[in-house]
Amino acid sequence: MTGQGTILVAARAAALLILLVVTPMASAELIVDFESGNPFSGGTLTELYSTSATHSLFVTAGEGVTLAIPTEYLGHSVKVTMMVYDVGRWIDRTVDGHPSSVYGPRWGVSQDNGESGESAGATIIEKTFLGSSQGYGFSHEARFTSSWWSPQYYGGPRQCTLSDNGGTNDGSGWVMGTEGTGQWTEWTFEVTAAGAATFYRDGGGAQSLDIGAAATEVWVYGGRNHATAGLPLADVYIDDVTIVPEPATMGLLGLGLLGLVARRRK
Repeated sequence: MTGQGTILVAARAAALLILLVVTPMASAELIVDFESGNPFSGGTLTELYSTSATHSLFVTAGEGVTLAIPTEYLGHSVKVTMMVYDVGRWIDRTVDGHPSSVYGPRWGVSQDNGESGESAGATIIEKTFLGSSQGYGFSHEARFTSSWWSPQYYGGPRQCTLSDNGGTNDGSGWVMGTEGTGQWTEWTFEVTAAGAATFYRDGGGAQSLDIGAAATEVWVYGGRNHATAGLPLADVYIDDVTIVPEPATMGLLGLGLLGLVARRRK
């Protein structure tokens, strides 16, 4: 066989191998709809506010739950989508003595299982520069259950009808407001193998962060306890979590080898 023929055979074999690897992974996805159980590390299955079937997952104040990215997806770019039900709680800042910061529910992705690595996600938060009635915040921090000192404004309005009764101070401390008319919203997180994260709500309003490495888990946090504010923003529901690997670089390599084969044929 000539040198050109050897290169041609090798290129065809490599391209075929890459296509065989890419195609199954590109079509594979992990779907969690909570109808056959709860694969997250915690939370409570409930029949309230389910998107389409019977169950959703309820995560309450002080509770952080995680779902590991499947082992075969690790090191690859992934796309994570989840439906989040915003119950519509907020804090009334016109009340005297309102707290300077209260952390409500958060949801997102992290690397290194949130231990020493970074997390990225969206949140309902009350801070002096970001009111809980305005919209959502976003940030990336060392742990998703810790205080978020530097969140940014993601956008608004809140995807719900806020309650008539925001979190208020009854004289002895802050009490939780009632739920408003909630709404399901789809949040999407796309993370490259290098850790560049882009996320958006219902297909728009993209924001970007860098978590430093490929994602290893999906997480949800119900809200942070607050010494003086109680739990006025706590509680969140999630449903229909989907994780899809996106081996774009492998796909491009496969296309490149196919191009080499085409050139050799000429």
